[in-house]
Amino acid sequence: MIAYWTTFTLSLALQATLGNAHGIPDGKYHSRSLAHCGEVLEARGLTQKVAAQRAEMVAKERKKRNLNDQDPHLKARSFYSSLATNHNVTYAGYTPGTNPAELFSNYDDSCLLAPQATYGPYYVAGELVRSDIAEDQEGIPMLLQLQFIDSKTCEPVTGVYADIWHADSAGDYSGVTYEDVSADNINATFFRGIQPTDHHGLVHFHSMFPGHYPLRATHVHVMIHNNATVHPNKTLELNSGNIAHVGQVFFDQDLINLADTISPYSENTNTMVKNSEDGIFYVEAEVIDPVTRYTFLGDSLEKGIMAWMVFGIDLDANYNDVVQAASYYGKDGGESNANYNLTKLGPLEQVPTTAKAPTTFTATISV
Repeated sequence: MIAYWTTFTLSLALQATLGNAHGIPDGKYHSRSLAHCGEVLEARGLTQKVAAQRAEMVAKERKKRNLNDQDPHLKARSFYSSLATNHNVTYAGYTPGTNPAELFSNYDDSCLLAPQATYGPYYVAGELVRSDIAEDQEGIPMLLQLQFIDSKTCEPVTGVYADIWHADSAGDYSGVTYEDVSADNINATFFRGIQPTDHHGLVHFHSMFPGHYPLRATHVHVMIHNNATVHPNKTLELNSGNIAHVGQVFFDQDLINLADTISPYSENTNTMVKNSEDGIFYVEAEVIDPVTRYTFLGDSLEKGIMAWMVFGIDLDANYNDVVQAASYYGKDGGESNANYNLTKLGPLEQVPTTAKAPTTFTATISV
């Protein structure tokens, strides 16, 4: 991928005067606190229900991997990170006997209306509606759970479609073509999927931890389709409904560093970009905490993690005119977008030279 991204970088550098960095209509990153939603969510019993559901899913994932409930979870360690907050909830000394409600209940400090971020050069429209997106790929098992809250009503967003995609352990994406991948990659679908949110505003995906590639920190793309139509073959109809949110999910730097020591991630030859060096991370972090909370499913990272995050979104937003697909997935497989215009992305965000990052954790998520 390096050759392609070098070309991509040069092309973006030429676009620096085009205006808004990621094509947000008015050039602003909208944000609004969801702190006012706390009492509403508590009154509806949502935090307890979500906690119970997450706990049940963790138990199922441990059982699937033949991990006994009495087996130890990974113990706390002092990993250095570019972030000040440790999102690994096992650092609090949790054991298999810890009350699941205590483990998962508190997420109010991350309930903010998430800013819009770039959809990137690898978005594929019309992907499969499914929760298991790992296919036959290798890597660290990851159960990713996302919750979406309406920032105006404080209610969970039900019945919208959450679309996610991310790179494999080598930093490559499926469903697109570029210099370092074979032509048949256009028909590949790994690490791409769409799920409807349930009555708690939740979706979950069974995947693998993403790999890193040039110019970007490790991340997962997230897009929300409102009022979309699903075909009988379980693919999302192209251009149906409105795209109400475009964002990205990040991970603790120490988690990324640890993953990079484990095969097949250790064979990734791309230069790692840290969170502290990623402009998209910086933009999101100015408004929300863009890093997932997570727990180890066993006594080592190889046995998998569960990660989760909450998004505040505006269902009235519409970014259909902003987003463009690099490819389409349909009944005959993948097809490149002949009208794809790379310059529409705008230049990559840069971290200000005045921005400083801590070299160690100074806080731990309260759960």
